[in-house]
Amino acid sequence: MNSDQGRLDIETVFHSEYERIARVIARVLRDPARAEELAVEVFLKWSRNPNAQRELPGLATPGRRQNGAG
Repeated sequence: MNSDQGRLDIETVFHSEYERIARVIARVLRDPARAEELAVEVFLKWSRNPNAQRELPGLATPGRRQNGAG
């Protein structure tokens, strides 16, 4: 996998999961603006850690739909 493919995968996961992660954080913090900031930080840290980029349960990865279907 080249760096362009890795970046595309990260972008795909970001676009498919960002809103859900921001909502979960917002429920905990009760601060939607701060939750959005933290959701971005989650993805930045995740994108910089190759070990964390393995497929995780419940994460909609490219080629796999949510709820385990696909």
